[in-house]
Amino acid sequence: MDKLDVNRREIARYLGYKSIDDLDDKTAKVIDECINEIMDVIEPKSCYDTFPIQWNNNKCEFAGIDVTSKALIKNLAGCSKVIMAAVTIGPGVDRLIRRAEVRDMSKAYILQCVGTEVVEAWCNKINRELSDELRAKGLYTRPRFSPGYGDLPLELQQDFERVLKMRKNIGISLSSGAVMTPTKSVTAIIGISDKERNNAGNFNKRAGDDCEEDNVYKTGCDACNMNDTCTFKK
Repeated sequence: MDKLDVNRREIARYLGYKSIDDLDDKTAKVIDECINEIMDVIEPKSCYDTFPIQWNNNKCEFAGIDVTSKALIKNLAGCSKVIMAAVTIGPGVDRLIRRAEVRDMSKAYILQCVGTEVVEAWCNKINRELSDELRAKGLYTRPRFSPGYGDLPLELQQDFERVLKMRKNIGISLSSGAVMTPTKSVTAIIGISDKERNNAGNFNKRAGDDCEEDNVYKTGCDACNMNDTCTFKK
C-alpha cells in the first residue's frame, strides 16, 4: 500500500489543541505510537460508482435518490454526474481502541482521533486519484460531501448500501441508526462538472462557455450547519 499522508495538525485539532505547537512532548509521543499501531492493522478498501444527475429546476436526483439537502444541491450546482464512494480502513482500529479502553482511556481517545485522520487520509488519496483521472478528460470534481454533514441526513447511508453493496464489497455494515461498522469508514458524494470552480467558488469559464458566476462557494466548516458551535471548527 502507498504511504498515506497523515496530517498530525488535524490530529492535534481533533484532540482540542489550537495548534500542533501546543502539544506537550508526552502527548506527541503517544500520537506517534498510535499512528504506528494503527498503520500496522489497517486494511484500506474502497468502492465507488458514477451516476448521472437529473435536474428539475433547483432540485436533483441520482441513483434513485431525491436530494433534499440545500447544501448538497449547492455543492452540485453545474454538475452533470456524481460519484458515490465508500471507504474504510477496516476493523483493526476498532479492536485497538476497545483494548485501550480497558487499560488507558486517554490513549483510547488518541487512537480515536488518529483513526479519524487516517481514514480521512485514505479518502483524500482516493479523491485525488479520481480527480486526476477526470481532469485528464477535461472534467472537474467538487469537494466531497458526506451523509451527516450540514443538512444531509445520516440515513442516506442506507442508499449507499443499496447502491454500492458496501457490506459485500468492502465489509461496511450499518446499524439500525445508519452508523457504519467498522467505525473508521466514510461515505461521500463527489460532483463532476465540465467547469472548474476557482478558489472564490465561482466557475472558471472554459473557452466558448457562457456560464454564469455562482455566489461564493463555501466548503468545509463554513458549509456546516454546526459552524457556530462545533468544538472542532477549523
